[in-house]
Amino acid sequence: MSDVISSPKVSAESPPSTPVVETQPVTSENRDETHTQRKQSPVRRLAAVVVSWIPSVAVVGGLAALAWYGHHNDWKLPSLAATTSPEANAPAWCDSHGVPEEECINCVPGLIEDPPKLTFCEFHGVHRCVLHDPSLAETKSPVEVTAADLERAERALAVRPRRENLSLSQLPGSRIQFASVDAMQSAGVDVEPVQRQPIVESVATAGEIRYDATKTAQVSPPADGIVKQVLVNVGDWVEADQVLAIVDSEKVGRLKSELLSALSDERLKQDAVRRIEPLANRNVIPGKRLLESQTELQQATSLVEKTVRSLDNLGLPVDLKQLRSLQPDEAKAAVRKLGTERIKDRGSSDNLIAVVAPLAGRVVDRETVVGEVVDRGSQMFRLSDTRTVWLDLRVAAEEASLANIGQEVRYLPDGQTAEHRGTVMTCPR
Repeated sequence: MSDVISSPKVSAESPPSTPVVETQPVTSENRDETHTQRKQSPVRRLAAVVVSWIPSVAVVGGLAALAWYGHHNDWKLPSLAATTSPEANAPAWCDSHGVPEEECINCVPGLIEDPPKLTFCEFHGVHRCVLHDPSLAETKSPVEVTAADLERAERALAVRPRRENLSLSQLPGSRIQFASVDAMQSAGVDVEPVQRQPIVESVATAGEIRYDATKTAQVSPPADGIVKQVLVNVGDWVEADQVLAIVDSEKVGRLKSELLSALSDERLKQDAVRRIEPLANRNVIPGKRLLESQTELQQATSLVEKTVRSLDNLGLPVDLKQLRSLQPDEAKAAVRKLGTERIKDRGSSDNLIAVVAPLAGRVVDRETVVGEVVDRGSQMFRLSDTRTVWLDLRVAAEEASLANIGQEVRYLPDGQTAEHRGTVMTCPR
């Protein structure tokens, strides 16, 4: 039986400020409906929350996708030509091995035959040793391994310590695949038939080209003076005793004058001795006078010889015996021409001296100009016979014992393709 609750009636006399509450009758159906609504309200609330988050999640996901695309495409959109080009429809590419995916022999088994099984030679320390199994050598004709071959291999292994190969390594059996024949040719790979040739054991090292010190000379002036002429330049080839420059030296002129004066004084002393000697022998004059004259002659002779040696030190040799046999005028002319025989335009100066090459070679350095004041220590030129040079090799300490005098050296300069050969001359240890 339903409970009926009647609302109180409000009379007209009730005050207007009194609230009026109107209730409906509560039945069993209303009570069940209210209970159901209260039970479903949390689910609806959760669904409403989820639905409200969908736009935000979609926006965040779109921004993340845009960031990933921009990072991998340098923040550029593909052009229309790129999307419609044949490359866009090209077959899939194997990024791991750099070849078309459908042709990758590493990713698609069965495209080519499997590589042969690796066998490790414990004696020679290599995989697939052709010395113990000659059939592995892919040559035009069968190879027969002799005892001499095995002996040479043993000597080669004993030359120096070798890095050992790992018997478990699979690297020797790996294959390298190119995307195309053009790619292989661009990489510089050439395919040549296997040939039987000797192998030369060598030591690779850096080297520096130097001039041969035994055929190199520093040229200095024979005397102090002023450079009057320079006759050669860097790169010129000169012969031994060729004039390189001419120097005006006051010392040369002074020594020539001293030589002429000493020769004249020597002649006077000789004439005096010749006059006094007969008189002294007849006791006409005292013998002391003869001794004094002879002493003066010896002093004059010593002065002549001293002056000649000074000129000889300057590279002006003097034939003293011939010079003494000449008449005074002839001797004077001969002394003035000393050192000027190879000077074409010497004029009237007696001070000129030639700077000559001590050996045949090429002028590799020039340090003088016309008008420069030079002395005997000045370097005017540097000559070297460039037909043969030295190669200074810097061999590592652990390989120095392998280098010996007489061994052949093969040198390839930077930027060249021609190989030069030489011989080890010195090997300091």
